[in-house]
Amino acid sequence: MGPHLLDLARFFFGEPQRLFAQEFNAHPRFAGEDIVSVMLHYPRFACHCELTWRTSGYEAFIEGERGTLASYPDGRLTITADARTVTEQFSPQSYDWADADYGFAHASIVAANRNLLAALRGEGLAETTADDNLKTMRLVFLALESARRQQAIAVEVP
Repeated sequence: MGPHLLDLARFFFGEPQRLFAQEFNAHPRFAGEDIVSVMLHYPRFACHCELTWRTSGYEAFIEGERGTLASYPDGRLTITADARTVTEQFSPQSYDWADADYGFAHASIVAANRNLLAALRGEGLAETTADDNLKTMRLVFLALESARRQQAIAVEVP
């Protein structure tokens, strides 16, 4: 899920100025790190992405000057500002063939594949491009490097 959450942060906020990551192995059943905590720094706010196998309560937590936003695995989105919290519940489209435990994953795959197929047919542009994916993967590798070095790393925009 990690690259997807970093991609979501890029979609909403663009490229961060720097990032700091830490990695942990919390569950012995996993051979490698099962938690990678990434803090993305922007000029006026920070976005925390918990790249984990659902060991935290949320998927993404964004804290800015005016409030916070949290996205949860069950489709809830909460926004807190001016001492007031608003919660909205989103539900994925369901399919007979889909495993309900994967919620939004299957619905997003259908929409993404529909968009890519249309682009291949010349019926518009693909929302997902190789260049965009490389920018997200750059954040993934910078996060791993940050965790290894145990320091924040500047994100150079190519």
